[in-house]
Amino acid sequence: MSIGKKLYTGFGAILVVILLSSAWNHYELNEIESSYDEMMQGSVALTMQAQAVKTELALSGSYIRSFILRGKSEDVEKFIEYEEKARQGIGILQNMVESGNSQETKDFINGIKVMSEDFSEAASRVIDLKKAGQTSQAGIVLEETMRPLDTQIRESMDGMIAVQYENLETQMSEVEQAANSAKWGLIFAGIIALILALVISIYITRIITRPLRRVTAESAIIASGDLTREDVELNSKDELRELADSFNQMKHNLRKVIGDVHDNALHLTASAEELSASTNEVADSSEDISKAVESISNGAQGSAVSARESSKTMEETATGVQRIAESTVSLHDRAENAMKLGMESERTMQFAKEQMALIHTSSSETNEMIKRLSQQSAEIEKFTNVITNITEQTNLLALNAAIEAARAGEHGKGFAVVADEVRKLAEESKASASQIASLTSAIQHDTRNVEVSVQDSLSNATQGVEVIEDAAHSFMTIVEAVQKMNDEIEEISVATEEISASAEEVSASVTDIASLAEVASEQTGQTSAAMEEQMATVQEINAVANDLSNKAIDLQEMIQQFKI
Repeated sequence: MSIGKKLYTGFGAILVVILLSSAWNHYELNEIESSYDEMMQGSVALTMQAQAVKTELALSGSYIRSFILRGKSEDVEKFIEYEEKARQGIGILQNMVESGNSQETKDFINGIKVMSEDFSEAASRVIDLKKAGQTSQAGIVLEETMRPLDTQIRESMDGMIAVQYENLETQMSEVEQAANSAKWGLIFAGIIALILALVISIYITRIITRPLRRVTAESAIIASGDLTREDVELNSKDELRELADSFNQMKHNLRKVIGDVHDNALHLTASAEELSASTNEVADSSEDISKAVESISNGAQGSAVSARESSKTMEETATGVQRIAESTVSLHDRAENAMKLGMESERTMQFAKEQMALIHTSSSETNEMIKRLSQQSAEIEKFTNVITNITEQTNLLALNAAIEAARAGEHGKGFAVVADEVRKLAEESKASASQIASLTSAIQHDTRNVEVSVQDSLSNATQGVEVIEDAAHSFMTIVEAVQKMNDEIEEISVATEEISASAEEVSASVTDIASLAEVASEQTGQTSAAMEEQMATVQEINAVANDLSNKAIDLQEMIQQFKI
């Protein structure tokens, strides 16, 4: 698996955990919100409506008693007003309990409706008796009929409210359990995401930096000239393995090139020394020939003997020149091989450089993915802030509900309990959101640590590229030196051909001298000129041989920097 696939897999796993955690959190919050809405629209609303009906019935009874005592029509109007409100309130209660409530609650409301109708009929009789001037009869109906009905209605209302309080306690317990489940689920998911992020970051850092450090260390050792190190062995099957293989191949090629160049340099030194010795022999032979020519000038009798000696010497010269030519051809072939190996090593170095560039690109992509992970962690922090705002608003609503319950006095005690429970739930939700924010901060901190590690990997990759570039520069220097040596060898070959041609001319001249001794005096001037030209050529060859020997020594000194 390549480094890129490993990175995508690791960070994909982290993203999946975060997405699943966010989805589960969203589901739990929706469930809590749904339960809270159901509670507010169900038992709480039913309790508040029952309290309102209870209050309206109590007020209507108060106005009936006030009418009996004062006899004012405005009390009747107030009674009718609150009686109508109570009747409408009972109708609302019936609509509220049509679905989703117990049969006990429905029985309470139906009984309250019947008793309220009886209460209204009794109130109408009291009003009629009072208007007819039968105040005592009206009082009897009030005490014997209306008061018991009022008491029964109150008891039924209290019973129904008690049932709703029990339902509220059950619902509050369920909401609290859901909140606790959501809290621990978020904590667990955060811990899992944190552990997964730590494990993946440590794993990715180790699989990238360790091989890079090994290759970088080996590159530094090779740059110092030590080519005796063992190969870098990696068990992975990614770009780092390819880099290590290319590095090992480069080291082997470099070792072979240095060895071949070293052997060729030794051979070149020996050939240069042999060439120098041969040119010295040629110079000595030329001097002997010159003396022989002078002897020919002095006497025709010694011309034949000197000519034979000169012919023999020229044959030796031709043989030496032939050996020089053969050595030059062999040296030229070795120089060509050294150039080919140097160019092949240069291509290997270029491939290693490209592999290091690929690793640098993969590390850059890793850095970008880590930045995207940091951005997604920031998004989670935003969601946590939204949850905190919702809990604060819920807490404020609970406070307002508590204030309204306090205003209602005795009738609002039950609702005050509900408001207090809602406030506690909001505070617990806020605490859970704070824990989520802490976990998100921890993830962001670890992500920054991973980003620093990847930056170190990028720095190591850059150093590796620089080391390989230095090695490539050294190869180029060696190739240029070999190229220059090859050019000088070609010059030696040309000079050798000139010497061979001159030797053949001298040999022909000496043969003519041997066969035509009688005309030796005439040929002496030509032979002397040819010998002077040969001496000049030999001096040029000797200078080239000395320069070639010096170049070979310099090349050996350069090669001595490497251990193979």
